[in-house]
Amino acid sequence: MRWKFCIHAAVASTFTKRACVTACVLWAEAKGKRRKEKRRFGTFTSELLKLSDWLRECGVTHVAMESTGVYWKPVWNVLEGQFEQVLLMNAQASVANGLDPIW
Repeated sequence: MRWKFCIHAAVASTFTKRACVTACVLWAEAKGKRRKEKRRFGTFTSELLKLSDWLRECGVTHVAMESTGVYWKPVWNVLEGQFEQVLLMNAQASVANGLDPIW
């Protein structure tokens, strides 16, 4: 099986808990370098709209969302259709292993 790799200029990962969403944007820069920035947002609609605005300002095209429960649903509703691709990932494995789901 061959893997196909695609590099995007700016991507984001979010991890949703009951009271907050942590977002991390990762930029691909020249000569294989990368830069990242994390921010935390609340879960009310006004805060989720700020999250979406920030991701667009950063030039994000693809978002990977992680959540251990149903808390992802309002985030999905705000982000869906705003970006080329929004993916929902199962974070239970990384949380159970004590891994940081954000890059």
